[in-house]
Amino acid sequence: MVADLRGLFPTDDRRVRIRTNLMVYWDEAFFTTGPAEPTASDARVTVAGANHADLHYRGFSREYRRGRHGPHWFDYEDVTTAPKWHDLAGSYTAFGDVTELVGEGDDRYVIANVGDEITIRFDVDAFPEVADGWRRTFLICSDGWVKDGDLNTASGDRVGPFLHRGQSAYPLQQVRYSADPERAAALELQTRRVEPPAGSPTVPDAR
Repeated sequence: MVADLRGLFPTDDRRVRIRTNLMVYWDEAFFTTGPAEPTASDARVTVAGANHADLHYRGFSREYRRGRHGPHWFDYEDVTTAPKWHDLAGSYTAFGDVTELVGEGDDRYVIANVGDEITIRFDVDAFPEVADGWRRTFLICSDGWVKDGDLNTASGDRVGPFLHRGQSAYPLQQVRYSADPERAAALELQTRRVEPPAGSPTVPDAR
């Protein structure tokens, strides 16, 4: 994460304190007094959209720690398909081609369940050759929401209601996700139904 500190210091004291109520592990922190934006001689940015995106079930990578109290790491090559987290009941995006849902940061997005994975492919010809002495770094820009199945989460037992940028509060009070034609079109792809556990009340789509 990047924070612009220009104009925020009321005195000549440049000490900074970072506070959070989350369990965050910092492995590096640094600052720069250079320009706010890189110049053409410093960096070149190439934006490439997804050539293809496929949604499928994968499972869960092995979780481990480096040290006794360090953060969790994940071994992508060591995976289990056994259930690990309880499912949130409701309708999810069907497995298969979801390219049309990942192209832009908008209200048409993939509704993925625990253990799901999206494999995204990019056209190699979209990237220019790397000049001598330069190095290429890939950054994946994601735009979306994560819903926790915690008892303290509003409607934490179900996948809906679905968030969108036009709402003023959560859960939705008046404007439903499906009120917009483009969002309604995205909902047509949500044909993968996850039922609530046996004995639980019926869960509506809450669209």
